[in-house]
Amino acid sequence: MRSRLVAPAVACALLLATTGAATAGPAEPERSRRLGAGLEAVLARPELRVPGRLGVRVTDAAGGVVLDRGGHTPLLPASTLKLVTAAAALRTLGPGFRYVTRVVATRQPDDGVVRGDIVVVGSGDPALATATYGRVEPDRPRTPLEALAGQLRRAGVRRVTGRVVGDPGLLAHEPLAAGWPDRYLDSL
Repeated sequence: MRSRLVAPAVACALLLATTGAATAGPAEPERSRRLGAGLEAVLARPELRVPGRLGVRVTDAAGGVVLDRGGHTPLLPASTLKLVTAAAALRTLGPGFRYVTRVVATRQPDDGVVRGDIVVVGSGDPALATATYGRVEPDRPRTPLEALAGQLRRAGVRRVTGRVVGDPGLLAHEPLAAGWPDRYLDSL
């Protein structure tokens, strides 16, 4: 049971650390020092010592290093990294942010028929998924793809003669995540 608590405890400590460090600037070196010492104390706790590797790097808002313990060592991220990601997204995007995925037609519907393509314009929604995903993972949040079809229907579209295509504009300069080999696209 103790080993199950390690990753969440470290992630929560880092979450608190990064949130606090984000407000510390160059005028607050004492705060950064105390934060680094506090993190070292958390990481030194016996119940957090388990076999494996840990890489941690925390910086303040000015880029000053608060803590670095193997921070440049390439490692697979722990699943609890989503806590830090969620904190960063909340801080950056704000609590009112909502992803919006739109569908647009390349031509106006004529008598309910779009004689052209339907374009899905995304905003990076990580939960955009089909109904099948909703059945397989019913407890997870999901932005239903079928809601996009409902938007078209409410707009009077009954038939599309073209294709359904995705607009890659949002990530046009980032077609692959950093570190992904090209073969990932070949195996879809």
